[in-house]
Amino acid sequence: MKFRYPYQKIVDLKENETQQAQWMLSTSLHQLQSEETSLEQLYIQKRQVQEQILSHSASGSSISELQRLQDYLAFLEVRIQAQSDSVQHATERVHQHQRELQSRKINEQTWNKAREKALYTHMKESIKKEQAILDDLVSVRNG
Repeated sequence: MKFRYPYQKIVDLKENETQQAQWMLSTSLHQLQSEETSLEQLYIQKRQVQEQILSHSASGSSISELQRLQDYLAFLEVRIQAQSDSVQHATERVHQHQRELQSRKINEQTWNKAREKALYTHMKESIKKEQAILDDLVSVRNG
């Protein structure tokens, strides 16, 4: 007798939801990595501009050149702050997706265990029925 689980579509749905949660976590991790790389690049640019300011002030460059570099440094500071906020938001999304994945995995495991229990019960019943048939055959043969 073939086992047919009446809630198999729910089990399949829970598996799909877990896969989707894994995909979302992967996407958010890639986004976080991208945001962090952008922030690192901004810090590198900031250090370069700071070195240029030191170099220009030591060599006696014009005030307008130093002011231009200072303005660009201020612009980079604003961008660094904005990018830091983006990194923070991306980190929060990663944590959110991790929690979601954990919840989906627990839900999927619950449904899989219910299916396994139903399969075990089905197998026990099948064995009992087969044994009853064999017992009937033996009693008919001996009777």
